[in-house]
Amino acid sequence: MRRPTTRLLIITAATTGFASIGTGIAIASALAPDAGESAEAQIQSPAYERAVEAALAHVGAGVISDSEVSTEEGAYEVEVLLDDGTEVEVQLDESFAVVAEEQETPDAD
Repeated sequence: MRRPTTRLLIITAATTGFASIGTGIAIASALAPDAGESAEAQIQSPAYERAVEAALAHVGAGVISDSEVSTEEGAYEVEVLLDDGTEVEVQLDESFAVVAEEQETPDAD
């Protein structure tokens, strides 16, 4: 027969293990993309620099607000925020040529 101390240690270890597994599952599910969404892959250097250069050359001056490997029309997608608040999404192909552009103007309140 086991002593009560040994039994308590086994129960504590099992409880801690199950809690750790549950925490890991909760974190993984919180970080995973929702159904129907894909994880956005960031553009890696040196392609990032070339994509930013091509997008800014296309729209003029602005601030890069986001960039990712595209799953839409081109190979890369770069979002540029213009001075007037307009956000321009520029789609680029593998050779960094513009294949599409979409603009979102800020809502007038």
